[in-house]
Amino acid sequence: MKKQKCKICGKEVGNIKLHMERYHSEKADSDPEPDPRPLDPNPEYATKEDLNKVTGALIEITKSLNELKNPYGNKPEPPTPPAPTTPKEPEVNVPKEEIPNPDKMPVPPAWRKMVDETLGLDFGIDVVYPQSGSGFLFKIIVPAEKSNASLAHKEFYKTDIRTKAINYADGIEGVRKFCELVALNLKRK
Repeated sequence: MKKQKCKICGKEVGNIKLHMERYHSEKADSDPEPDPRPLDPNPEYATKEDLNKVTGALIEITKSLNELKNPYGNKPEPPTPPAPTTPKEPEVNVPKEEIPNPDKMPVPPAWRKMVDETLGLDFGIDVVYPQSGSGFLFKIIVPAEKSNASLAHKEFYKTDIRTKAINYADGIEGVRKFCELVALNLKRK
């Protein structure tokens, strides 16, 4: 379709008839229809005045926070003196082999007897009772002279601890089986 030039506004348009109806008819020249929206703002929305109040309040808060950070104005804050140091107590380095009883938690006497009979009196026991679950962690602390752990393991962990999760239903039988397995492993030295 060939474009035509409007004689009134000078625009080139594809459909001159439609252009004339839209932009140059009596209806287009008359006052537009009134806006059906109310002039009063919706009370649920913030007005420009409300936003100006909030902005002013935020500026005041920011100023007061900046004053709290630097109460001396533009001057830098005075340096704080270093905290007094207290001399440290010398650490007592007691090898684990010299600790007379390495048991850490109360252990049923039957379990202690089982370990003593199967492994020996110098093996320690630690029992961890988790907050939830149906069992406990039974740990056997192997003396350094009887350990067959690798040198790297000993350097990293410092001790040889064998741990097994035992169900409460297994009880002393589970402890006995674990002690026998540890004894079998230590004989392979």
